Amino acid sequence: MKKVLVLLLALLFTVCLAACGTDNPSEDKSTTTGNSIQTTASTNSKTENIPATTTTKETTTTTTAKPVPVFQNPKTNFKFGKYVAKYFDNNKQSYHESSLLFYKEFEGVEYHRENFYTKEYCKKKYQDWGMEFDEQNFSGESEITVDGVTYYNIGDYEHLSEAYKMTDTEIKVTPDFEQWGTFHLGVNDRLILDVTQNNRYAKDGTVFILTEE
Repeated sequence: MKKVLVLLLALLFTVCLAACGTDNPSEDKSTTTGNSIQTTASTNSKTENIPATTTTKETTTTTTAKPVPVFQNPKTNFKFGKYVAKYFDNNKQSYHESSLLFYKEFEGVEYHRENFYTKEYCKKKYQDWGMEFDEQNFSGESEITVDGVTYYNIGDYEHLSEAYKMTDTEIKVTPDFEQWGTFHLGVNDRLILDVTQNNRYAKDGTVFILTEE
């Protein structure tokens, strides 16, 4: 009887040992599975930390320089005084000295022009008048030499008091409020004759320069 009990106890102990051996591998699998999850999470974490590729668009800014104005505002930049122009005309057969003296007080301008002609041109003008040009009767004060050429003043000068009006863009001069000469104010105290009738004051495009009297 005792032998039977001993055998039963031994059999029971063996079964218990077998059951314990089965549980240990299960714990190992669980640990392995956990490590595998941790490894995957670590891998995903590394993947998320990779910086994204960014595309930078370069923008080029072009600066355009402001053009310098050709003409100035007479109302703010005009200087009152005497403006003088010296120029040739008629294929250099005539030489002229023209001036405009502007007065601020009464909006008046004094216009003066001296005309000089070559001997050949003087003869032509005298013929048109039915007269003969006599070079010997002209005094030295009536002669002027420009660029090596002698010109004669035959007395057809102009000296008149006129009026002017000024706007933001131009200066207009007139002898009778019907005929107008239009000037623009340039840089460095210059007046540019833009429009005139019968070459009054000077030829179109002539530049008058502010001159001390």
